Amino acid sequence: MTDISSVLKNILPAVVLIEPEKSQRKNSSEKTLKVEGGSGFIVSKNGLIITNRHNVPDKSQRYFAITYDNKKYPLKILSRNSENDVAILKISSKEIFPFVKLGDSSKLELGEEVFAIGNSLGFKDTISQGIISGLIREVGNIKDLIQTDAAINPGNSGGPLINDKGEVIGINSVMVFEAENIGFAIPINKAKKDLKHVKEYGRVRRPFLGFNYIDQRKGALVVEVKDFLKNDLKENDIILECNGQKITEDFQLEDCLKALEIGETAKFKIKRKKEIREIEIPIKEKI
Repeated sequence: MTDISSVLKNILPAVVLIEPEKSQRKNSSEKTLKVEGGSGFIVSKNGLIITNRHNVPDKSQRYFAITYDNKKYPLKILSRNSENDVAILKISSKEIFPFVKLGDSSKLELGEEVFAIGNSLGFKDTISQGIISGLIREVGNIKDLIQTDAAINPGNSGGPLINDKGEVIGINSVMVFEAENIGFAIPINKAKKDLKHVKEYGRVRRPFLGFNYIDQRKGALVVEVKDFLKNDLKENDIILECNGQKITEDFQLEDCLKALEIGETAKFKIKRKKEIREIEIPIKEKI
């Protein structure tokens, strides 16, 4: 049987408070507003941190990490991904830091015991216990969220959601103000691609296809095409399949494209008027 108290003791030193340099600012009516921090967790010995993008909303602002032993370090923002609300930061220090182990969020099951850790309501190193009460939830524009009844309060968003093995399986993110025992976390697998890019390239590489589209019940309607693609794809084409998978309400084009890496090729089956064609488009890096 897992000794969960020992597991939590190993995790806590890698959980940090993310704090803006200016904790107070004035709005247009000259009222002073307190800018609260969030949580994050260290994922490498050289001080890479995963947190929520909404914890570092202002690129011009300076942010700091306050560690378990109350040391304060300046942070460098390496990535802010608005699609999955994930940010990757780097502690500006040559020290060696404790870090967490990442799990596999694709293997989660309903009823699995989890623990949300963070700096809830200004209280450092707060731990709440619960279970996974839902999977593949959607809140706002963020999809595939983990639903949990572990308490997620202001301040512990960005902190780790861990399983009973001490593996991070989610990033605490969203709470529902008018409901009890309903919180949401971003599956950790959604952050792994960004983390891999940062480790390899020092930044997140964004894919660029060269066209815009609108999802439909069956297929995706192409509405704008960049000049370099106009020999292959045209406006009003309907993309029926992506890499052999049919585009439907349950599997949209976005789901296919997110799995592709820069340098790979997307294979599309398209309908142009009454003609069915197959084309290939290389995935380029967005500059």
